[in-house]
Amino acid sequence: MRRLFWLWMAVLAGCVVGKGTPTTPVSEPLGTLAVWAAPTATRVPPTSTFTPGLPQPTETPSPWPSPSPTVALEPTFVPAGIPLPRLQAGRVTLLHLAMQTETEGWAVGTQGKTHHILRTQDGGLTWVDVSPPRGGTHGLYPATLFLDARQAWVAYPAEDPGRVREMAAVWWTQDGGASWQASPVPLTEEDGAFRPGPLVAADEAHFWFLVHLEGGMHHDYAALFASTDGGRSWRRVADPWQEEAADLMTLYTNDLAFTPEGYGWATKTNGVAPGGIVVETTDAGVHWRALQFTPPGVPEPETLCDTRDPHLWKPKEGVFLMSCYRGEERRSYLVRVSGREVTYTEMPQPMQAMQFLSAQVGWAWGPPEEAQDVEGPPQAYLYRTTDGGQTWHLVRRVNWWAQFDFLNEERGWAIAQGATEQVLTLTHDGGRTWRMVRPQVAEP
Repeated sequence: MRRLFWLWMAVLAGCVVGKGTPTTPVSEPLGTLAVWAAPTATRVPPTSTFTPGLPQPTETPSPWPSPSPTVALEPTFVPAGIPLPRLQAGRVTLLHLAMQTETEGWAVGTQGKTHHILRTQDGGLTWVDVSPPRGGTHGLYPATLFLDARQAWVAYPAEDPGRVREMAAVWWTQDGGASWQASPVPLTEEDGAFRPGPLVAADEAHFWFLVHLEGGMHHDYAALFASTDGGRSWRRVADPWQEEAADLMTLYTNDLAFTPEGYGWATKTNGVAPGGIVVETTDAGVHWRALQFTPPGVPEPETLCDTRDPHLWKPKEGVFLMSCYRGEERRSYLVRVSGREVTYTEMPQPMQAMQFLSAQVGWAWGPPEEAQDVEGPPQAYLYRTTDGGQTWHLVRRVNWWAQFDFLNEERGWAIAQGATEQVLTLTHDGGRTWRMVRPQVAEP
């Protein structure tokens, strides 16, 4: 494999969010935000510099190739990998939940180190193992996309350099996991690992898939793939050897969001750049530029902020979650972008994640600030907004940590981790009350 080298020196300062940070939404024009210019980065190949604000052509061609006739695809590729025998009947540990209706949904679960794809038809009480026939490296988490009750996409990681290209694939099903087909992901000889990252869809046809290849020194060298036929085939649109994608390679990409027009965001886990970084594309992932976001009143460059959970309603309009750190202090913000205007709303508590059902209705959750480093039973706050994140109302404080998943304004689920046990909890009143069940793998 062609090795990637870099020389990058950065001076880090401590990060504290000032006590005087506003608690009401504050807006400012997007044009006043600095575009982060990272220190010069030299890579072989090629030699490139982190270039903010990459100019776009005056006449931007359509990012999508001419559509080809729709044809029924027969399975022609079976990736290498480890066989995935079905999980045994009994208790299962759920790691990720994606409910699609009041009764049907998907989950990633395990009874050991191997991650399996599960499906329920009774609201989460019992689960059936519907995994693809082959998986990847033991203990590594797969990338998943669950579009509805019957369609799903799964990519398992591969760490064996000698077999990466054989195993690089996205499995897909259209019948609830009863059958699977695999689409190859076009890696090159220079790609020494297949670590699936975010796998997202803008609609039933337009998909994006980011694969982490190699990282270090606050860089995340990755390859980005796009599909215009619902994940049945993939083309490579960005990689570490393209200067147009240099901004995408800086800092770890934790999530993606796209619109069908090809406008997209990549949110970043930050450890070196002042403020928070979101990288945007306007041409379906070929050209990228990094934008810096810093809430008013936050000391800069002393504060570092992570961005995550992006939601795009249309090009250049959406929200994401930003968490800022200084020493032991942490604050979270809902950042709303509308054209060239940015609005920052400080959250009532530090938040770990959020989910929006629409541009107005959403939830956010996280442990209370005073409980983060305190021994004892876990606990978390659940908040809800009905005005697009301008105000947040406490729904419930619970004695567990969780990944929440809401189907509508009333019906939701949560994978709840208590002090000694994990359970699945259900709500029928928007999160005010919860019913506990112990998820089981059903007999085949």
